Amino acid sequence: MWEILIPDLYVKGITNIPLNQLLGWGTKGLIVDFDNTVTEWNATMVSAEVGNWIKAVRELGIMMCLTSNNRGPHIETIASQLGVAAVTGAGKPRRGGLRRALAILGTTPAETVVIGDQIFTDVLAGHRMGMRVILVQPLSRREFLGTRLMRVGERLLLKRLALKEDW
Repeated sequence: MWEILIPDLYVKGITNIPLNQLLGWGTKGLIVDFDNTVTEWNATMVSAEVGNWIKAVRELGIMMCLTSNNRGPHIETIASQLGVAAVTGAGKPRRGGLRRALAILGTTPAETVVIGDQIFTDVLAGHRMGMRVILVQPLSRREFLGTRLMRVGERLLLKRLALKEDW
């Protein structure tokens, strides 16, 4: 029952994801959450460290699509600057946004990994689609009110599952 909420890997941040792990899984595409995974919530810039990690992923031939439940135009602007695709208004944990991202990437669920900072949106959506999922710690405590409320449940679940970060 709980398996759908357990990530395949749990790391401190997106830049802590081992690229050899992605290659070992046969990853051809990444569906990456935007807010608090790639940037702080509602930020208009990506750190140099995250930008370099994305560049390294792209150099390996792994395609990437940023996804967000948010609809802000800054998401598509940053995606364009990074040279990756974007899906806004994804509606995670519903599957429609991930299906749109898969269509953009041209990959199957088996060769695509979801990366995000929330169990009840990113992890749940990815597993509902049959994808591997990597959970990262959020970049910032500043978040949408609804997300902050969901964090209470996430902390309880992480404690109950004794889930430890792989860092």
